[in-house]
Amino acid sequence: MSAPIIQKTTSRGQITLPKMWRSMFKTSQFLIKPGKNNLVISPLFIEENRHLAKSKVGYTTIYNAKRDTKGKGIPADKLLEILKELNGQA
Repeated sequence: MSAPIIQKTTSRGQITLPKMWRSMFKTSQFLIKPGKNNLVISPLFIEENRHLAKSKVGYTTIYNAKRDTKGKGIPADKLLEILKELNGQA
């Protein structure tokens, strides 16, 4: 197990997980759960945990920037349109 490190946030509130840690788990997705006085960061293996998306966690991926727009993202109003369509409000 690695020793803990002190990690500062950027001016935008972001943190970087050290490459050594990211490499240990061979995934680019992590689950972050807030505790009372801490954050628990765990590797997330989507393919192995696909059942979580439909049952326990209760979410479904409707937009994936890497898949849908080659990492460019979309404006918030476009995302709202997609959500309304999925909810039958369009």
